[in-house]
Amino acid sequence: MPKLKLEFDTIEEQEDYYNAINGDKYRYLLQDLDNWLRDITKYNSYNNTSEEQEFASKVRDKLYELLEEETLKLWD
Repeated sequence: MPKLKLEFDTIEEQEDYYNAINGDKYRYLLQDLDNWLRDITKYNSYNNTSEEQEFASKVRDKLYELLEEETLKLWD
């Protein structure tokens, strides 16, 4: 199995270390957010108003736009 070793030399690199070890948590959080927004827009799971559904749709579109700009994939 391949291994990857990350080294951070100084305390100034602490934020880089934190981001490196928590990247998967950020992804899972965004997946949960995406699922929640999808439930609102597609299934109206929370009995939202049409304005709330439209806003959730815009937020979801923006999320995907930002991910695409950074060439990130939310789902495999």
